[in-house]
This record gives sequence, structure tokens and C-alpha cells, in this order.
Amino acid sequence: MREPPNLLRAAALTGVGFLAISLVWLRFSSIYDSAIVSGANALLPADLWLSRFGGTLTVRIVADAKEYGLAVDALMLHSGLIIVLALVAGTPLRSWVWRGGAAGILVVLFYVLQVAGMAVYAVTLRSVLAGENLLGDVQIGFAIFWGLTPLVVGGLVTYRFWLPVFQRPGRPL
Repeated sequence: MREPPNLLRAAALTGVGFLAISLVWLRFSSIYDSAIVSGANALLPADLWLSRFGGTLTVRIVADAKEYGLAVDALMLHSGLIIVLALVAGTPLRSWVWRGGAAGILVVLFYVLQVAGMAVYAVTLRSVLAGENLLGDVQIGFAIFWGLTPLVVGGLVTYRFWLPVFQRPGRPL
């Protein structure tokens, strides 16, 4: 018979999952970054493109016969995904096969959101050079998008898969 879920055990597994996923992610993040660059570049017009150097993604813009660039720390983009993956790793009463499948779905979901987000970010940065937007407004919008995305996805994961487990009568916290 399966042992009832324990919140402390689930939290510890989430913490260990966060550390393990972070270590693995640091090793393979360059592959993911290259995929983001390729995906976003496929969506962007010829005067805009992304490049990757080390742990940095740079939006490159050609305007007025000059090239401009603005770098984004790639690990900042990945931190939300890593946190949500850790929540999945710690999800109580789920098999490791389920957790692996859920992690795969989340990586694909975040990849699509990050490709689209970087493409939109590049286009809005071009509008800054054209005087249509302020750089501060674009940066704030970008930060809000990257900050809220993992909060919403992580909140949905915990609401759907954690909360029902710990709300059952007779389950110790």
C-alpha cells in the first residue's frame, strides 16, 4: 500500500529536484539556447536576429546602416522553467513516468513561449529605435512576461496536482 503524502517530504523532493535540475540544466542549456535562437530567427524579419554567446542571447537590429544589440541573460529566462520542473519533480502521488512526461510537456511549452517572447521582444526593441516606444517600457513588459509566466504555470501545476492531494480528509501535512 502506498504511503500517504507528506508535505514536508514533497517540499524536500522539490528542493532536491531544483538542485539536480539546475546542475543538469547548466550542462545542457547551450543546446536549449541555440534552439531558442533558431526558432526566433525563423520568425523574425531580415533586419532583426538573435545570436548566442556563452550564456547570453543578444537581439541584433540593423537600422540606419548601423547594427545595434541588446543582451539578455539566458539563465534568467530559464530560471522559471527550472522552478516549474522542480515542482513537477516533487508532485506527490505521481509516478516518475508521469513526472517525466509532464516535464517534457513543460519544456516544449516554455520553449514555444520563449521563442515567441524573444521574437516579440526583438520587434519591440526595433520600435524603440524608431521612437515608437520607450526602452524602459519594453524592458518592463519583458520582465513582467518572464516573471508571470512561470508563476502562472507553476500555480496551475500546484493547484491541479498538489492541492487536491493535501486537501483530502485524513491526510497529514
